[in-house]
Amino acid sequence: MIAHARTIVPKADGFSFGAIDIDPKHLAVWITTPTDRERDRLARDPAVAARFREILAEEGYPPAAIPDVGLAFESQETVDRVFGGNWWHAVK
Repeated sequence: MIAHARTIVPKADGFSFGAIDIDPKHLAVWITTPTDRERDRLARDPAVAARFREILAEEGYPPAAIPDVGLAFESQETVDRVFGGNWWHAVK
């Protein structure tokens, strides 16, 4: 997914977390960008979310869980401005 995001925003990055051992639907994926503008570009493009779910399916993720997997976008700009640069506070 990060590789796909980088085709649109070259400096995109990301991380994931979740309780997938309990249930695969408990996965959250965050795509991060340097700027709010880049974040908004990804977040507003419905094809990005659609491709995310396609990638999960292609990678063999359990089909029943895919609709419930979370996808979020955030920028370093916002994390710096709102959360003092602390990603932990931004995602909890």
